[in-house]
This record gives sequence, C-alpha cells and structure tokens, in this order.
Amino acid sequence: MDFRGVPRPLRLALACRYIVGQIGKQWVEAISHRLQDYEGFKKAFLNHWWSTSRQALAKCSLYQTKYDRRSGLTLSAHFLKFATTASYLEPRPSDIEVIEAIRSHFPVVVQRAMLTNQLHTIEETLDLLKRVEIMEMSENFPRNHIQSPQNSPNVYRQGNNPPRNEPRGQTQPQVRQVNHWRSRNRSNSNRGRNYRNQSTGRGGEYSGGSSGPLNPTAPPYNARQEQPGHSRSEN
Repeated sequence: MDFRGVPRPLRLALACRYIVGQIGKQWVEAISHRLQDYEGFKKAFLNHWWSTSRQALAKCSLYQTKYDRRSGLTLSAHFLKFATTASYLEPRPSDIEVIEAIRSHFPVVVQRAMLTNQLHTIEETLDLLKRVEIMEMSENFPRNHIQSPQNSPNVYRQGNNPPRNEPRGQTQPQVRQVNHWRSRNRSNSNRGRNYRNQSTGRGGEYSGGSSGPLNPTAPPYNARQEQPGHSRSEN
C-alpha cells in the first residue's frame, strides 16, 4: 500500500479500512486489539493471507493451471489474473518468467503465436492475446451466418439418395409414388375381377364369348345338332 503523504499514526486505521469482505473484516476485528502500528498490521496480514504455504500453492497454480473457456475469462483476462498473482510472490519473478509459466496454460495455437512474437513484457503479451481474441471473433462470426453446403437442398443430383439428416418431409414424394403404384395395382385387380364376373353366367357356366352381354330371345344352343354332311353319309 502507498501511504505517501499520510501521517504515520493514521496508516493503521487507513489499512484496516481497506480490508473488504466479510471474512476480512472479521479477521481485522479479531486482531485489532493487539495491533500498534501499520508495520505490525502488515506482518500479521502476510502471515495469515500470504504465508509461505499459500505462496507455494500460488506457484503451483502458476505453472500447472490450464486455460478453460468455460470459466468466462478471455485469453488476456486469464493471463492478467495469474500475472497479478505472480507479482505478489516473494521473491517476485521477472516478466519473462511469468510469460513462460502462463504460456503453457493456453492451447498450442496460442502458444505458437506467443513464441513467434518473442514477448518480453507483460504489456506485449496482453496486446498479443487481445489481437488473438479479435481474430477468433472474426473467424467465428461468418460460421454462424453462412449456410453450410451440406445443408443446401441442391447438393445432390436428382436420382441420388438424399443425405441422412434430410427432413422426412422432403422424402414424402417417394411415399406418394408407392401409394400410387399400389392403388394402380388395386384398380387393375378390380378390373380383372369385373371382367371375370361379366364372362360368367348366373349358374357359373362360361358364356362362350368374350364380347357383349347375351341375347335373351336367342334359342338355346344344342350341342348334338346334326351337321348336314354327316346326315347325308348316314343315308
């Protein structure tokens, strides 16, 4: 904390007011009775909130954490978060050490960009990551608005099988053709049945002809009627 221009007796009260959060305020209330000056406050604060064990955990997180897009942080925000934590370590690492440690958090594509640009400062790294974010946004924008060729209805020629993911409504014409073929066969079957019924008499006998209905006034047919040639030979 920067207390330039603040009288020494007032530094302790000002430092206690800077503590935010319910847990932090409770901690100040628990130790305020034995604090005499700001130096005692600083020592107690570091021993509780930034002890050697806590710094060791922060170092492990600095070298082992992986960037996760589901966290809601951008590439630059993720880098700034861990770079800020590293600035409080004792001893404080250099900018190049921080960049090399956090570089392994990101995907290979981002790591390659960081290696190619030979970054030396925190500011250069933040500027690069922001440019990468802009490039990713410009690449993802057209993908959501341009129709994929595979989804176009004219991708396949007429006669070829449609894609598997085609809606069922587009394959309906084939179903209609099948139904039309079945109805046509059913119609032909009915015509054949009507033809047989017309060619058969009431008694089930064949009418002897395939044309028109019978004449009701015609004499009955005699199968044993004598032929003129046979009668002469017998006489």
